[in-house]
Amino acid sequence: MGKNDFTEMRQSGHYSMREVPIPPREEREKAAALQRHMGDDTQGTPQPRQKTAGTGIAGHDGTKKADEEEQEFGAACLTDPEVDSEIYHAITRKFGPPFFNDRHGGYRLNQPFFARLWGMKRLAFYDRASEDYYAYNAENGCFERLRVEKVCWVIRDDIITEAVKQGHNDIAAKLNVGLQRSIADLIKTDNAVCKEDFFTIDHSSAPVIHVGNGMLCLSENGSHLQPFDPKYKSRNQIALSFNPHAPCKRFLKELLQPMMLPEDVELLQRYAGLILIKGNRAQKILLLTGKGGAGKGTVLGVFLRVIGRKNAVQLRVSKLNERFEQVRVNWQIARSRG
Repeated sequence: MGKNDFTEMRQSGHYSMREVPIPPREEREKAAALQRHMGDDTQGTPQPRQKTAGTGIAGHDGTKKADEEEQEFGAACLTDPEVDSEIYHAITRKFGPPFFNDRHGGYRLNQPFFARLWGMKRLAFYDRASEDYYAYNAENGCFERLRVEKVCWVIRDDIITEAVKQGHNDIAAKLNVGLQRSIADLIKTDNAVCKEDFFTIDHSSAPVIHVGNGMLCLSENGSHLQPFDPKYKSRNQIALSFNPHAPCKRFLKELLQPMMLPEDVELLQRYAGLILIKGNRAQKILLLTGKGGAGKGTVLGVFLRVIGRKNAVQLRVSKLNERFEQVRVNWQIARSRG
């Protein structure tokens, strides 16, 4: 590692670490944050609109404004249980009731209704870029990837809940895997619960590190530990909690300082910070070279313990010429970014 490399890394900036009290947040601020993170710039809680002339679809007024209002409504109310009835009425205005009576005295499911309900009743959506379903976990601040089986399980529960409310106690006899998967596929076509590229990283924004006890927001003025919030659009959490008073003396004195020059020690720490803020903003790679048994593997092991093995991927250089290796790495990176 030469002096020029150290100088280039220094340009990425230095952030001091300190912990500050977390201020309380009003409910309306949470709603506004949810609107922003779902890509809606409109502020405030939307009001129910009046029903207008339809176009043959139950409750559909045929205007672009109507769809925009429903998307705004969904973004603001995704995690608030008190607005379940408003969500229900908004979806009914768009698609009609959850069940239709048929000519034989029975009933059938309204599949578009339950596709929209799946995402609006909770903070969940389908991301077209990664081709995965996601749901927000408020306990750890992560958008967690859902297997299609899990999506179908939630859809099934939504159907049963609505059926029981309307006295359709025989609903279980009508449920099957094909029906649930059909509704899961409809989610991919509903723009209110489907995002084009939700986890795109904005490299112009201030870095945020998702730690075990909150979101560590970095700026030129220092660092601030904030509570978990979906507006950060994070899929990857570091299991370790942020402790501003942890000096890591053994890591420095027993591992790094005996094997590296002081400027290389600082470079390594800066590169570790670059990994934590994600996105490789400095557009650099780091090579650890040296004799065997010097501690390179130990340093790598520490890095993996900090960021978590599920957030890392190994590039097997010996297999680069094979047709599946680059695809495997790109697939893993695409699901770990953000």
